[in-house]
Formats: sequence, C-alpha cells, structure tokens
Amino acid sequence: MRELNERDVNILLRGVLDDRLLDLYLILKPYDTQSLERVSALFGMEKVKVLVEAGMANIRSSGSQGRPAIFLASPDLVLQRTLLGLARSIVATHERISDAHDRARGTRPSPDLVLGGTMDQLVRILSVPSEINELIRVLSKSAQRDWLTLDGLPYRGPGNLLGEDFDLPADPAKLRSIFHAQCIADPSALEVCDLIAQSGGQVRLLSNVGMRMRLADEAIALLSLSMNEPGVLLVQSSVIVGALREYFELLWSRATPYRTPFSADGPLSSTQLRILNLLVQGLSDNEISEQVGLSISTVRRHITTVREELGAETRFAAGVIAFQQGLVG
Repeated sequence: MRELNERDVNILLRGVLDDRLLDLYLILKPYDTQSLERVSALFGMEKVKVLVEAGMANIRSSGSQGRPAIFLASPDLVLQRTLLGLARSIVATHERISDAHDRARGTRPSPDLVLGGTMDQLVRILSVPSEINELIRVLSKSAQRDWLTLDGLPYRGPGNLLGEDFDLPADPAKLRSIFHAQCIADPSALEVCDLIAQSGGQVRLLSNVGMRMRLADEAIALLSLSMNEPGVLLVQSSVIVGALREYFELLWSRATPYRTPFSADGPLSSTQLRILNLLVQGLSDNEISEQVGLSISTVRRHITTVREELGAETRFAAGVIAFQQGLVG
C-alpha cells in the first residue's frame, strides 16, 4: 500500500486545516519517528509543541535506549479529526445563533426542532435511528452521479450507518463502497458486499478504515460521530463535503477490489500464493517452511507481504479475503 505523498496531503488538508498548521506538518513530516532532540535542534521545540497541542503529533520513547522521539499522526487521522472538529464547531455556532434568535423572539424551541433542524443548515446532528435510515434511503435513491459508502468494522446499535437493510441506489452502477477488510468475516457485511457486487456496484477492501460515511454526489455527506457512538453528522458544507470526497477517492485508489482474483502477473508471486494456500489450511510457520523449502524468516516476510497486498491485518483476515478473492479453493 503506497504512502501518502505531499500532493496527497495537500489535496486532503489544504483549505480545511489552518494553513500554518498544515505547512508546519508538511515541514516536519519527513522527520516522523526521529529523535526529539534532533528535530527540536533543527526547527525549535516551539514548532513541535504547536503540533502536539493540535493533536497532530505526540512524543514518546523510541528505540532500545528509550529516547524521546516525535511521532506525527497520519494524514488520514489528521483529516478525520479536523473535519469532526470543524463540523462540531459549526453545529455549536448554529445552536448559539438559534438560541439567541429564539430568546430575542421570546420563544423556546421544542426538542424535536432542535434535533431535526432544517435542511438548509450546513451541518446538523442526527441521533434517531429511524430518521438516519430514512435519510440514507432517500439520498441513495436520489443520487444523480455517485453514491459513495465507507464502512469500518461492523457494529450494531443506533446510528449504525451499515443499517439492518441496505438500500441500493436506483442505478447500482453509481455505487462505490469501501469496507474494512475484516468486515467480510461478518456474515451481514459479507451479504452486503455480495449484493453490491452482483447488482453492478463496485466494492473494495482496505485494511485501515477509521470512519463510516455516506456521500451523495458532491453535495451531502453523512459522517459517523465515532465508530462506537450513535449519531451522525449531516454535512452540506461544500468545503467539508469536498474534502470528504477527496478522502474517499484517495482510499479508493489504495483499496483492493472485492472478488477480483489476482492475475498471474499480479502482486502475489507463485511462492506467495503457495504460502497463502498453506496458511489457509492452518499450517504453522515451521510447517510452511518445511513444505516450501524456505527459512522461517523468509516465510514470515512472504506472509507479511501477502497480508499487505490483501489489505489484511491478521492471518485470519488474510484467509477470509483469500477465499473471497478466489485465490484459494
């Protein structure tokens, strides 16, 4: 999986993150994981503290001697935190303005009005599962060009953007979905993946998906407040939706197509495919080493490569994905 380059970071964060913070982040990014002493000598400790206070870096011990080093947050994580912070700020500002307006009129809004708001708001919070599901259904059917979905590990509960029922858009060809690679170990998520693929939509798998999202064209996005909390943000701010769209496209370019077998000249060699088959059969590293005639360290390097190519974080996930990709029988 390729690393994000400076252009990717600019596309993701420019215009969303404060320019001063972004420029400082880009300056220090090449020094990620390097000693704090060296980085502070080059750029000054104040610059490091600015990023740490912004939640874009942290300092912790590294190496055998446990010396302090600077660790920068990934661009994906920086974007997620920035968008959520921006969205919450917009919500808070809107609520203050609405409250002041209601006080001036001598009225108090009802709970339903505070929750529901109006569709012309840039950002609002939804927390009622039935309202969320109905909005997802309407948006999926009315999307004119694209209906994009992003799902992390499955979970159940209010505000689950995966939903008990998955509504295909009127034209399934408009649908592109990215799932966390381990999602396909969950029967309900696997059923959704199959439904999308069989209906003409596109599905890809990624080993690191940290958020849930639904995006209709380039106009409206639904974004989970967190992976474990109910509720979503309904976003209609063009700046935020545009950044979310760029984020999705970047993840899409890095994800592995679902149910698309690797070709003979694909990223897995014949040796790696053989190791993968033995891995799926439950053989240990020692047993695989004996079968293929390679050292244990070489076998383990091949297994790491296989997992990276499949977008799998664990051996178990690699086996599940291998079956879904048709790599093993």
